[in-house]
Amino acid sequence: MRQIAFLLAYDGTDFHGWQKQAGLRTVQGELEEVLSRVVGHQVSIKAASRTDAGTHAEGQVVTFVTEAVLSAEALVLSLNRRLSPQIVVKRSWEVPLSFDPRRDAKSRVYAYLLDTAPQPAMATARFCLHYTALLDEGKMADQSRALIGWHDFRCFQGLNSRHRSSVRRMYQIAFCRKGPYFAIVLEANSFLYQMARRIVTALLRIGTGAACGHDLEEAMKKRLKRIGEPPAPSRGLWLQEVRFSGEGSPLAPPAFLTDSCRCIDRMIVVS
Repeated sequence: MRQIAFLLAYDGTDFHGWQKQAGLRTVQGELEEVLSRVVGHQVSIKAASRTDAGTHAEGQVVTFVTEAVLSAEALVLSLNRRLSPQIVVKRSWEVPLSFDPRRDAKSRVYAYLLDTAPQPAMATARFCLHYTALLDEGKMADQSRALIGWHDFRCFQGLNSRHRSSVRRMYQIAFCRKGPYFAIVLEANSFLYQMARRIVTALLRIGTGAACGHDLEEAMKKRLKRIGEPPAPSRGLWLQEVRFSGEGSPLAPPAFLTDSCRCIDRMIVVS
């Protein structure tokens, strides 16, 4: 018996999230169906993070157990030939049977991407929120310090959340700009349902002057159930990386901003 891990990327636009749901197209459901055909038996996949409907991934980590003798490299080739173009297995490796991608992950890094150009770029419309309001990035960074550390994040928790505790640790937040594209990058030990997208909404309101940073601090101190603003649309959210060691180590800009050029116009990191 062996356990194989995959590094996975996907365009979540046409999926109802990661987790398998009867009668709905999900990333887990499609991957399990194809993988079961490749290895010749039914498989059950574990993921480091359960992304919501419409959310994308660049660095999702998943595992499954098998007795198949195919090499990890052969599995990658076989899967990428059979999976839909919206899912890509980037690499694979063997891990101990005791390894659990969700339990053993030390932190998750999510990036939210904005296209701030006057007109949206069609090539990136599925992956970014078109947002033309002027943003004060320095103010956003300064006020985001209230989110760093251990806090009760229930005010950023969506309805119907099933988490037993709303206490999480935010390690760092980064603000990156490359031309018309702007990213908010969040690293925490784990995220509540809709937490990343609701934090993005709050930070954008601060950046435009519609709210002040004291709203964040007061909401967490008073343990409000929700701040009240809706979560940012899911199409701009990416699971950028899952970290199994070195939590709090330097954040990298999203690959989306560095594919064509490694140089970022500006990056502010708050930790």
